[in-house]
Amino acid sequence: MQLSKTYFSDVIKTQSDLFYVNAWFLNNEIVSFASGFYLTNEIEAHYVGFDYKKNKEFELYQTILYGYIEEAITKKKSKINLGRTASEIKTTVGAKAHELLCYIKPQNAVSKLILKPFMQFLQPTEWIPRNPFK
Repeated sequence: MQLSKTYFSDVIKTQSDLFYVNAWFLNNEIVSFASGFYLTNEIEAHYVGFDYKKNKEFELYQTILYGYIEEAITKKKSKINLGRTASEIKTTVGAKAHELLCYIKPQNAVSKLILKPFMQFLQPTEWIPRNPFK
């Protein structure tokens, strides 16, 4: 799915007290960004983006994760929801996996046929949990 060019500005206009975007720059060029929502006691990670070519050298994704932690501390939030992708690297900053439940009820034979391969796609990949606080 591709976002519209005005997606972030539209969200900021309608949710300015709940939504934020942080960006990181190198030589005056943006190399990564992270967005999120402030909820009652937590931060909900939203869209992130980074220059994959520079990620290895500058650890951009790791910096994004630390950015979420810094934002939660600054805003006195007790929890961060980082989403369900890249689980292994998220555990390096102390994230813990939680079971995600999803209920889908097919309405007809066609949706049943489509649902089976779709459910296979939703299965989590195997990963090794890390614990930086041993």
